[in-house]
Amino acid sequence: MKKADRRGRTDAVSTQISAFQANSAFVWPERLDLPEDEEKARKALQIADEVYATRAPGDWRPSDASLIAEYSLVTADLEALQIQLSNMGYFSRSYGRGGKQIVVPSPLVDVAHRLSGRRSKLAGVLSLTSTAGLGDPRTIAKNGQLHRDANPQTQIEGVIRIEDLLK
Repeated sequence: MKKADRRGRTDAVSTQISAFQANSAFVWPERLDLPEDEEKARKALQIADEVYATRAPGDWRPSDASLIAEYSLVTADLEALQIQLSNMGYFSRSYGRGGKQIVVPSPLVDVAHRLSGRRSKLAGVLSLTSTAGLGDPRTIAKNGQLHRDANPQTQIEGVIRIEDLLK
């Protein structure tokens, strides 16, 4: 009996998730062109849909569509570059002074590093990382204090506050 209830509950949750995701299709911004390569365009659209589905459609700002599109393009490029680097190798041989053969990093390593940094910045702007949007701890503490001062009913009796200990 419990298994049937659990399955029914799981089915209900799955149905709600499916309904939510069906209503949250990402619309590619007109000002950004999709790549001509069909595989890369498909991958970019898939990434954009996955990012867009992380929140309710109403939680996204209108300007976020361009950022999501750029994030998905950078991510698709980075994935393709990682495959290429894995196949070619991260180092190559070159000739240095005096004709001596030396090992140097592949020029694609720098490109991958820059794309990775760009993707991290876009993820921070879109608050896709757990640390993004947290801001300065002093600002958070100050805002919390302002909230407590404005709403004294939120303070719990008998709890020692850190501010009282520091006085």
